[in-house]
Amino acid sequence: MLVEKTNTKDLTFWGSILGIIVFVRCQPYFFWSIEDIIRPTCAALTLLICFVNLSKEKHTKIIFILLAAAYAWAVLIVDNSGIITLANFLAFAFIPVLKREIVYITYSVFRVIFISFLTLSIINYFFYVLGLSGAPDLIEPLNSIKSYKYDQYLFLVVPHVPIGDEFHRFHGLYDEPGMLGTLCGLQLIAERMNFSRKGNLIILLGGIMSLSLYFYVALGIGLLLFSNTKHRYFLIALLFILALATYNIFYDLIWYRFEWNKEEGNFVGDNRNGGGLNAFYESLKWSPLFFTGVGSNIMKDYAAAASLKLVILKHGLIFVALNFMAYGLLAWKEIKEKKEWLIFMVFFFFTLYQRPGFYATYSIFMYTMVIYKFADYTQKKQKHGI
Repeated sequence: MLVEKTNTKDLTFWGSILGIIVFVRCQPYFFWSIEDIIRPTCAALTLLICFVNLSKEKHTKIIFILLAAAYAWAVLIVDNSGIITLANFLAFAFIPVLKREIVYITYSVFRVIFISFLTLSIINYFFYVLGLSGAPDLIEPLNSIKSYKYDQYLFLVVPHVPIGDEFHRFHGLYDEPGMLGTLCGLQLIAERMNFSRKGNLIILLGGIMSLSLYFYVALGIGLLLFSNTKHRYFLIALLFILALATYNIFYDLIWYRFEWNKEEGNFVGDNRNGGGLNAFYESLKWSPLFFTGVGSNIMKDYAAAASLKLVILKHGLIFVALNFMAYGLLAWKEIKEKKEWLIFMVFFFFTLYQRPGFYATYSIFMYTMVIYKFADYTQKKQKHGI
């Protein structure tokens, strides 16, 4: 592996800035009203930081070329957008080929900010449940997909009108609990469910309170994969007992979402393909447009959908394949143990299915971080002969 000479102070500075940018691009509520300003500003800064901190390790050029080709395909060929839009997207292509040191610094800064705000959100959520949060401010949603406004409390937002029932799931700073669940799940996977590390119990609590289907599945997978053999069977039994004990109490909030819908062919809680997306997907499956995509203009017709199927319809299987190859190659370069590489790729596909993060700074960075964390673990196993 090529050892790169680095200036620690410069890396700390750039990594700290990028850590703040990653948190900002998770879109906490206090930036919603200036999203049109924040998005291009963060893209330009990310592009600058990445450009001056590129890794020179083997295969990084190939990884960048695959990602850059994917975004060029989506922006120039499919959507017929301009060079400025392409430049914004190229910032994403640079993130997975940053110097390793700056990735770790960025993650550390992001993690501290995320846990700090999450702690404050959890505290105020309990005040909210007890009716002690005071009068909220009414704010507009992040985008036009949401048909409702939000009540804004300090470090907390909740829908102004309950969605589906009379219980508000925990959103934290974000426009939907699924976003919080995804962020918590990705971090706990990166941490390999190490709850002895400071802050991880806060992340666990936030994810549980979000009632996010992704988080619960990621938590179950993570506990089974990363627990030692002695604890694994105990955890399986504990999860089974917990499900039985809470089935009637929390059926309407959690457990019904794991029931299989025979007509739709998926879990009841899988709401990523709404608005008739499945039918449209099946109608184009394996046709030329399935590979090339029909463009971002379909977003207005399928605003309720947010799965990998939507990405394939927007920008084609070619776009998805180029991204998948890039992250697969990065993982292969970093994760030396084939079993660990396969585990990552299965988890990566699962993550992409429910919340494909090809178009977001935070998700691309978290994918990269999870790869490095998997690599760290395999290196420790090989070193200690585990």
